[in-house]
Amino acid sequence: MCGISLVFDAGCGSESMVSALRTMHDFQAHRGPDGEGYLRIRANNEVLCGRHRTELDAMLLEPITLAAAFRWLRIQDTNAASNQPMRSENGKVWLLFNGEIYNHLELRSELSRDGVQFHTVSDTEVVLAAYIRWGVECFTRFTGMWALAVVDWEHRRLIVSRDRLGIKPLFYSWDGGRLLLASEPQAIALARREGVHAEPYRVREFLGGFPPQDTGLSYFRNVHPVPAGTWGALPLQGHDRPLLSFTRFWDLRSISSTDLSEDDFLNHQESFEQLLLNIAREHSFAAVEVGATLSGGIDSSLLARLLANDARMLGRGPVQTFSIIYRTPSMSEWPYMQFVLAQGGLSGKNFILTPEVAWDSAAEVVATQGKPLLGQDAIAQYCVYRLARENGCTVVIDGQGADELLAGLPQYDAEQFSAWIEGRHWTRLIAELRTRMRRYDLRFADAWNEYIVAPKKRQIARQQISAGYTGYDWIDGTSTLDEASRVPPTVMESPGSTSLSRFLLRQLITTNLPSVLLAQDHNSMRHNVESRVPFVDHRLVEFCVKLPDHYKVFNGV
Repeated sequence: MCGISLVFDAGCGSESMVSALRTMHDFQAHRGPDGEGYLRIRANNEVLCGRHRTELDAMLLEPITLAAAFRWLRIQDTNAASNQPMRSENGKVWLLFNGEIYNHLELRSELSRDGVQFHTVSDTEVVLAAYIRWGVECFTRFTGMWALAVVDWEHRRLIVSRDRLGIKPLFYSWDGGRLLLASEPQAIALARREGVHAEPYRVREFLGGFPPQDTGLSYFRNVHPVPAGTWGALPLQGHDRPLLSFTRFWDLRSISSTDLSEDDFLNHQESFEQLLLNIAREHSFAAVEVGATLSGGIDSSLLARLLANDARMLGRGPVQTFSIIYRTPSMSEWPYMQFVLAQGGLSGKNFILTPEVAWDSAAEVVATQGKPLLGQDAIAQYCVYRLARENGCTVVIDGQGADELLAGLPQYDAEQFSAWIEGRHWTRLIAELRTRMRRYDLRFADAWNEYIVAPKKRQIARQQISAGYTGYDWIDGTSTLDEASRVPPTVMESPGSTSLSRFLLRQLITTNLPSVLLAQDHNSMRHNVESRVPFVDHRLVEFCVKLPDHYKVFNGV
């Protein structure tokens, strides 16, 4: 949705700081075609803000300690008063905000009752007012996705934060005694004095065929994500070597799968449906065109139908959907897409992805992602967001996250087999294997290999990577993330946790989903499109984590 760039140097730089800021800001031009803004703090503690490119040149003429730039893609409020960086009434607090707060109307009402006066209808102003009213506790009150930086000059501190699941990206780097902050890691890598270098640990994982196994690292050396579900504080005065320290405001340690009886299934099914419906409605609110991806899977199909039904009830026209079609029958899910479209209320837009198109697009997608590709999924996603923009759609609803929540892929439920073996539940194990043999026309040996042997081999390979093993002795496997900068990860061994629930949590917050969300952000923003992911709403995540395993994997489903 937007692009954040910020440089802080307690030593009061000027030219080198402005050069770094310009590099990051220019690299992220695609993140905000609708305007830009600049902020700087002089060495004499004066704070200045402007909306024109000349502000960058002005920064060269004086010593400054902090410089920031912002680009925005307008989604909600087109009023110029919503421009960023946004200033508080007393001029001492400034906000750079990327994201959407879906409960901003409720928060606005609460703050208004406390005497706060609003001048826009934007959620940005609500975020700023919430921070001024509640401090860092405001993050626990937000429902939505965000990456933000608050220049709190009243308390002489910089506050950064990301949403609970890390839907919106924000990265940081210490470049000597200088802090660099940006929405994309490539921007920071280009601005660092040492130049661009690959993170060796990420390279080893890629060569091993694995997505990132540690959310503390990017593909660029010494460039790290602000941890999801945290806020970080950095003193802006009085410290020769300030430290950006993080505090977690949300995790899943206290939530585990509960022992619910079969009689509860229909009630929980109804609760899930109502919760998802409400969340999808919140996510579809915007002042611009809203569409949806449609892959043929249950996740995106369900969201498309919910949007179509709502649009029909509100008297709106068909909702646009965007799909990738493959000519190879074994890869194509076109029949499933047709079934969804045939129910009405949707206007399907399709793009045929051929091997030739994928190959021709590969270099462009690699440049967009800033990393090598493990498969063609990122290319397909890049093309689908381009299709959305070509059809005038600025917000796209996507089904990411459902597989990680509900064990939606065949390889996910393999974890359940390991648990049955460890617990010697042989009857259940054989029954589930036979069900899959019938469903997928497998021999027993093939089923045993796919669900028992192959997952164990993948687990061993992941452990070898984590332990430092590599067959590539020319790669330094040492992580560049300072241990002092790490935030303790969400504990997977919560009370009542199972092998499957721990596996899904890792997929959700450590391995698969964080990588998918970052790739989706880069692909969508490259085409000036905001992607929204209802399944990754923290309320739905918490609900699904509480569900027992047999609601997710049972009788071959």
